[in-house]
Amino acid sequence: MEITDMREEHWSTKKSYTNPKYIALANKDINHETTNVPTLRSKVEFDFKKHCLFCGQLADAVIGRKRKSDVYPVRTSEFQCKIEDICRQREDEWALEVRGRLAFVQDLHAADALYHQTCSVNFRTLKQTPLAFSPPAKKAKTQAGRKSSLSESFLFAAKYLQQNEDEQITVADLVKKCQNTVELMMQTSNKALYPSPGELSAQNNMKYVPESLQTLLQTIFSGKDTRLKIMSIGQSIVQAAAPRMFMLPLQLALGVQLHHNFSSRFLIDTLNSLGFCSSYTEIQKFECCAAAEKGNDIPNFVAESFLQYVADNVDHNSGTLDGNNTFHGMGIMAAVTPGSFGTKPIPRIDVTSEQIALLAKINISYYKPLESNQMASCIYSNLRKMNYKDVDCSYMVNLLWKVSWPLRSPMPGWSGYMQMVQEGTYPGKSSFVFLPMIDLNPSDLSCIYSTLKFICKEAHRYQKPPVVTFDQPLYWKALCIVTNEKTESDLKQIVLRLGGFHTEMSFLGSIGRLMGGSGLHEVLETVYASNAVNHMLSGKAVSRAVRGFMMVENALHILLMKESFRVSLPSAHETDTEADSSECDEIVEKACELYDRFVAGEETTESVEQSSILSEISTKLEATKEKFSERTGNWDLHLSSIQEMLPFFVAAGHNLYAKSAYVYLSMMQRLEIEHPEVYRHFKAGHHVLRRTDRFWSGLSTDLTIEQILMRSVKSSGGLTRGRGMGESQRAQWILSMPACADYNSAMQDLTGVGYCTSDQHKEATRARKERDRVDTLAILEYLTERNPFTNDVSLRNIETGVKAEPDVNVDKA
Repeated sequence: MEITDMREEHWSTKKSYTNPKYIALANKDINHETTNVPTLRSKVEFDFKKHCLFCGQLADAVIGRKRKSDVYPVRTSEFQCKIEDICRQREDEWALEVRGRLAFVQDLHAADALYHQTCSVNFRTLKQTPLAFSPPAKKAKTQAGRKSSLSESFLFAAKYLQQNEDEQITVADLVKKCQNTVELMMQTSNKALYPSPGELSAQNNMKYVPESLQTLLQTIFSGKDTRLKIMSIGQSIVQAAAPRMFMLPLQLALGVQLHHNFSSRFLIDTLNSLGFCSSYTEIQKFECCAAAEKGNDIPNFVAESFLQYVADNVDHNSGTLDGNNTFHGMGIMAAVTPGSFGTKPIPRIDVTSEQIALLAKINISYYKPLESNQMASCIYSNLRKMNYKDVDCSYMVNLLWKVSWPLRSPMPGWSGYMQMVQEGTYPGKSSFVFLPMIDLNPSDLSCIYSTLKFICKEAHRYQKPPVVTFDQPLYWKALCIVTNEKTESDLKQIVLRLGGFHTEMSFLGSIGRLMGGSGLHEVLETVYASNAVNHMLSGKAVSRAVRGFMMVENALHILLMKESFRVSLPSAHETDTEADSSECDEIVEKACELYDRFVAGEETTESVEQSSILSEISTKLEATKEKFSERTGNWDLHLSSIQEMLPFFVAAGHNLYAKSAYVYLSMMQRLEIEHPEVYRHFKAGHHVLRRTDRFWSGLSTDLTIEQILMRSVKSSGGLTRGRGMGESQRAQWILSMPACADYNSAMQDLTGVGYCTSDQHKEATRARKERDRVDTLAILEYLTERNPFTNDVSLRNIETGVKAEPDVNVDKA
């Protein structure tokens, strides 16, 4: 074996390793390799002392609580726990990055971690990284070529053209071929006109929903009848797909209905954001367009209809800061019998509030009283005597109800009974139109004078005689104005009417005045509260007063029948089948049998009127009755009732109503000569108005303006509930009311949900009949213990027994 020296073997290696040239070349290769390695954000070394915990960017050198400093150190150990909870709550890409950094440290406070305050706030409030600390966004790569959907459409069209290359294909043919595919885009749209209420039927609404969408919704929905849901949701989808292209009926009608009933912008905006109705701005625009289209016109007026007007004061104490600028004006309403319904198509145009206010403008005419007042020398002519038994065709029907009550209890109330049995011809249901208001004190003569001139002008437009109704204060001032006018004045043609409802209120107050101290107050207190009785006897609570007086009268009749026909008094524990009728006269039994046949429809009103049984009872039993001729539209009974009220007005000191009612009667008795056309309409029942289509539903004209205009003004959708009482707000609400009411009615018919009353009268329900029976028996029990029918002819209080002086003659009223 030969052994050599190791130093000699590695001498060349040592020289190359320590050669400077080889070292420089090796360093150059290393630097070239490291510069080509990409430096990703996730591979950058993160230092808690230099970088923000949230965004990962370098933190500023200045830390602490100095002004304009946004870098803060972590000072508490609870900070890390809170950040971990927020990471679990966010569960997004930023939360994953922050959670990854927290995994490499156990205590951020010990690691001297830093963070930007802006990043911390965004992270805690579930926002994204602030733009100042976000990395530059990468530019999205654009894909070359067509989209797959466009390619498929192009290939479909090319294939169709290739298969029909022998034919000449036009653009119209291609559009017709693609109609099934692009069904939504082929829907015709017309935003020049708003949809009419007639388009809200189920059949018309389906036209706005594509067939493919109908098929999809029918597959999704379950139930017997899903058409309404398909129409509603289908139109919502179509409207959301093309919001500027369509004006769909259900979307608009729902918004109009909500604004008409509730006047709530919050409700409409909420449903609009959910896609169920039009926007509040569109609803306001619709009302402006409807007001501009209608103006003061009566929609679809027919020449054969009877037109009359009603005016009354409209008061609203607005909640102003200083208590000034409250509204006290004159409200006017037109009534057409039989009614004219429907509205014209409403164009969608731009209308300003000034233009609407101009449409609702009434010219104010200053009234200058004449030096000679003809009313001062007015002579009250003698009235023609009218007997209500000659003109009241329901006298015997009313008597039959009173006679049968003791043996057929519980029975319907008087109004419920009359609605069940009264039948006859009547003009039909009336329609009502609101007219502009006059912003003046209604008691001012200039306001009344302007109202008369406006009504006269409007009536001449439709070639009708002007007929207007006022309550007593306005009636007397209007009468003075018309009487003092010159002979050639147009106001001389006006027929003035005294409001029947307010006259009835004064009459009820007269009864309370005359019966004061007689014990009537104590009798009514057996059923009503003491404060309610005060309002009843003053004539303010009309409905309660009528019911209370009818029950007292019924109880008095039962006491008279006990003395005349030996009818046993019913008790609270008896029922209809338990009432003992064995001891009563045979004539009362026959009357009750007649009542049973009459209610069952086996007897007519004419046969009851000619009944000899009731005639015999009538001769033995004198009965008085309240005359509500307004319900049946009996003109002669209306005048007869007012004539019989006159002594009560005078005796009770209601001199204003006594004077006005007397003049009104004298004028109406001359109506046949002075205004034969108006008299003919009044004889046909046009002097009353009907809100429901039935015979027993007539209302006084002054009652309708209270029920319709005054209630609408102060209801949830009226002027006093946030709309405002300015000139333009009043004009928009009044003039757009017919169109909004038609939409509201159409929506109620479509959905089957609305404010409606039952065909059964409320006094004919089982609960009301039982309540009336219990209350009548309570009054009867009270009167039985204090029987007013004694041999003592002096006036006395049946409760205290105090007798009146011999010269007191209130009973002769």
